[in-house]
Amino acid sequence: FLELQQSVADALEWRHARDAKARKVSTDIAARCPLVFADEASTRIAEPVLSFEQKMKVDATAAKARAIAAQSLPAPLTQAVLSEALMQLPTGAATSISSVIQCWRTNKVAASDVIATAKSFSSSSAALCNIFATVISEGEVASEVQMHELTRLMST
Repeated sequence: FLELQQSVADALEWRHARDAKARKVSTDIAARCPLVFADEASTRIAEPVLSFEQKMKVDATAAKARAIAAQSLPAPLTQAVLSEALMQLPTGAATSISSVIQCWRTNKVAASDVIATAKSFSSSSAALCNIFATVISEGEVASEVQMHELTRLMST
């Protein structure tokens, strides 16, 4: 039984070694002679083969960029204002704003929707009220000619 078991183990080891060698030869051939299909020929861009360490660095950089993007907020909201506002708001309002921001970060809603949602709760939060009060106060002043035109329109 032990001899049979050893011969099976030897056969498996030989087979794995043969398969590994065949995979290496196949990879070398594929690297030297890549297949290019007619519809891909014009759009194909050669991508360099990265080592494991290089791939890890690229992945880490991409993860860092995603983390920074996850912290960004549409103007005039900032992380500091948002944190303060979430503490001031009732639980339902805070959850609503957090959910809209999460949807914005996954490109499901526009930045204007985030601002509109936050603005709708500004009466319940001093932090939100402060940032939206400055945005509201910035407006266009009508000229004298425009005021005369408005007066004329109102009188007719």
